[in-house]
Amino acid sequence: MFGLVAELLRTASPSGPRSGGGGGRSPAHPSSRPALEDAAETVKYVLDTNAVSALMKGDARVVRNLSRVTGADVSLPQPVIAETAYGIQRLPQSRRRDGLQARFDLVRGELPRASWSDEVSESFAVIKARLAGHRRCR
Repeated sequence: MFGLVAELLRTASPSGPRSGGGGGRSPAHPSSRPALEDAAETVKYVLDTNAVSALMKGDARVVRNLSRVTGADVSLPQPVIAETAYGIQRLPQSRRRDGLQARFDLVRGELPRASWSDEVSESFAVIKARLAGHRRCR
């Protein structure tokens, strides 16, 4: 994982890595919930789109958190890859877009994929609805 972090820090932005200040969710955080019974492997960090974006920008907090774990302890779900690729494709052709694409290719090349099944999608929907305050969820 160190090689990925070092490369992202080196190529992130001309002004250097971001400090990671501000509000919002913590982009990369360990899960405090037990693993699903059917999970074949345990993953410490499952990166969401915000975490991947912050990593690509060289956010110091995300880089620091990920530098403490091995690549095997980090995983990318397929929807995050799709959302990030879509975000890059929406940009006009430019050096910025090319740089983001290069960093995204690096992230995709270094990190394993999280398994994503229909059951995972259903669980995701229930959890997201609960977090959004919809109490009718199972």
